[in-house]
Amino acid sequence: MTFTFDESRFRALWRNADEALQLRHRLEEVLKAQSVSSFDGLGHLLDAVLPKDPPSVARIAGALRLPSGHLERLRNSELDPLALPLEAMALLGRVIGLNPETVAQLMERDHIRFAPMAQGVTARGASGDDPDATLRALIQIWERLASDEAADL
Repeated sequence: MTFTFDESRFRALWRNADEALQLRHRLEEVLKAQSVSSFDGLGHLLDAVLPKDPPSVARIAGALRLPSGHLERLRNSELDPLALPLEAMALLGRVIGLNPETVAQLMERDHIRFAPMAQGVTARGASGDDPDATLRALIQIWERLASDEAADL
């Protein structure tokens, strides 16, 4: 089996990852002006942190393995974060520099707004309306992602 290196694909992945890593710096700047607890939910926080230009958002979404439309809808609080895989939410939280408890709390704030509209519907990958179960699942995924990192090598 032969492997051919696709430099253009590598550079695209590099740009996506670099764009996503810039979110941590943007969050640090935002948190100098207001605390994370002042945000109404994950969407409100993402609106303050995500860049405004669609190509940059698309690159970030690519790095998070999410459709860019989903990331935009999260930003606009038009999508229940519990409707998305918890792995994507954990990765988003890790990339921007939050802890799992804060991400779960912000997700729960957004979810509360969607809960009346989705009564009787279970979100894919979600733990229902139990915030503790969601937090436990998110922490478990968070720890798995941390164990996959090569940061301590």
